[in-house]
Amino acid sequence: MDALLGTGLQGDVREPMRSAIEAVGASGIPILALDTPAGLDGAAGRVRGAAVRATVTVTFGFPKPGLLMAEGPAHVGRLVAAPLGYPQ
Repeated sequence: MDALLGTGLQGDVREPMRSAIEAVGASGIPILALDTPAGLDGAAGRVRGAAVRATVTVTFGFPKPGLLMAEGPAHVGRLVAAPLGYPQ
């Protein structure tokens, strides 16, 4: 399960998180990302130095734009939006 970084990532991923992301990627096991894959800019879809390639991403509320554009789709895997109870 990837919940290494929050959605407010500022700048590129630095050590030791960069090595953790690379180790997760090299593991070869399926990865469930929570909200956004670690290292992916949820607003722009840009990889910030290193990013998890998830098998499935569960995002909360509404999908962040970066999950659907630029490099986002290559890192998201199957996208699932979990409702938070927002009024229609």
